[in-house]
Amino acid sequence: MDIELKDIEEKEQEFSELFTRMDADKALVFLEAFQMKSLKTGVALKRVDNVTLPDPAIFVGRVMGLLSSADPQTEVEGEELSDKESTLVEDFLAAMAYEIDSRLIKLGRTPLFRFCVEQASLRGYVITRNCLRALGDTLIPDVLPCDARFVTYEVGMDGYVWVANKTTRSKAMILAEYKKEITGATATVWDFWDSKVNRIWIGREEAKQQRNPYGYPPFTIVEAPTGLHLGDSDAMSHRGESLLSLSRTVYPYLNQIMTIYLTRGRQVLRPGMQYASDEGEASQKPKQLEEHPADTDVITPVEKGGGYLPVNQVGVDASIQLAWQVLDSRKQQGSMTQVDYGNLAFPLPDIALGRLMEQRNQITLPVLQALAISAQQNMEMWISQYKMLKRAFKIGETGHKKSYQPSSLEGDYTIKQRYFATSPEADMSNYATAAAAGNMISDDSKRRDIIKLKDPSGEMTKIRSEQAEKLDPAIALYRQMHDLIDEGKNAEAWLTLERLKMMLRTSFQIAQPQPAVAQGIPPGQGIPAPADVTQQPMNPKIIQKGGQGPGAQPNQQLLEAQRGKVA
Repeated sequence: MDIELKDIEEKEQEFSELFTRMDADKALVFLEAFQMKSLKTGVALKRVDNVTLPDPAIFVGRVMGLLSSADPQTEVEGEELSDKESTLVEDFLAAMAYEIDSRLIKLGRTPLFRFCVEQASLRGYVITRNCLRALGDTLIPDVLPCDARFVTYEVGMDGYVWVANKTTRSKAMILAEYKKEITGATATVWDFWDSKVNRIWIGREEAKQQRNPYGYPPFTIVEAPTGLHLGDSDAMSHRGESLLSLSRTVYPYLNQIMTIYLTRGRQVLRPGMQYASDEGEASQKPKQLEEHPADTDVITPVEKGGGYLPVNQVGVDASIQLAWQVLDSRKQQGSMTQVDYGNLAFPLPDIALGRLMEQRNQITLPVLQALAISAQQNMEMWISQYKMLKRAFKIGETGHKKSYQPSSLEGDYTIKQRYFATSPEADMSNYATAAAAGNMISDDSKRRDIIKLKDPSGEMTKIRSEQAEKLDPAIALYRQMHDLIDEGKNAEAWLTLERLKMMLRTSFQIAQPQPAVAQGIPPGQGIPAPADVTQQPMNPKIIQKGGQGPGAQPNQQLLEAQRGKVA
């Protein structure tokens, strides 16, 4: 059955409760002005100092900043996949991510991961359209992060039946992309995809239709694992919750209490006045004075025995203060504590920090999980569409572009994506927990599961390398010599080489067997000691410039020539 625009608009109505929730969260984060309203009529009250606290924007902004700085870790695993093959796939995915971000930035859009962080935090959904295509010898990574507030879709037994993304485009953008003139400054554009076609509506008129080359709607839709997944008719608005799910109802009351406080403070400075006269209520209302009688240094003439008096007003009692304390504590339970904002005036022990970090993890981990699943699905789609093109393209950072053959991406493997959001407080807590575990668990488990290092295997390699230098100073000198060669400091490299030769001679002299004479063997018939070789001058070109560290390889030809001289 062909889907028409009216069918998409009907689906929008099914999403209306979810979209209403998203709109309410946006209003909180955008700090939509609070207005104190009458309980009876719902009309905004006059002469009220309305206050809009920035708490929801601060909370969401702080979490998004923490998530945006998360370290990614991409692993390609397969039983029949060699390390070289898995590294090639990982390099391809990194090059694709660079190309996609470069294109988005060139189009004036937000980079992919940053946009996904915003969506997972504020919308509770992460939606991406992936359309890789070729233009001559150039790969066009047409990847578009979509705002979940304007995406509708239909789900079938085998996945998504169709997906439609609604955007508002300017007159110039529509003319440039679709060669269509519109009457207004902007127009609504619907980008519809099913397994067969891609259709474009501008306003209510279909502007384009083309074949879908992928055979499926090229979208990934990931719902944050927060909220409730009940079977009620209104359950959709409670699925894929945002960061504000536990505190969105508290912020309006905090604004209301602060509005009362500020309004009462102004009334203390300029209170309402009453005019006492012999006529009482029958007297005419006095004319409005140019200056308020309660202002500083204002002298106002009054009738004898009458005049202006402040109206008696009830002060803000302890119940308002108690309400503020209760609501503020609930806000912190549903968002972040003062420790997370750096407002604590005294240090906390590591165990206490660990407990406070658990609350932060309960907020960030579901978002990171959604981001990881979205990235993993996107990467799988990139590889699938790249192989459909059946040709190689050079992609990657400028100066480091590589050509990737589609055949090199074949194989049975799994892509695993992880994100690690760290902070100094979390690191301190994790280090203390790992130290307290002692020998109960392995060091590898501490690095992976407690400290959550980005590359635990690589860190273990570094530790072993450092231990090798401490156990054998010759290794440290060898690596130092290569570092100096790489830096072009040849004189210092020669000095280090001479020091290394001296150290090796000393080591060989200590380790060599007793002279043959001491064992009853005539002189000249014994086996020459290894130290004899070191007595000959060494050619510095024996050691090639193979990079820093122990990975440098000796020059075999010069080494054989040097040995011939010794012989």
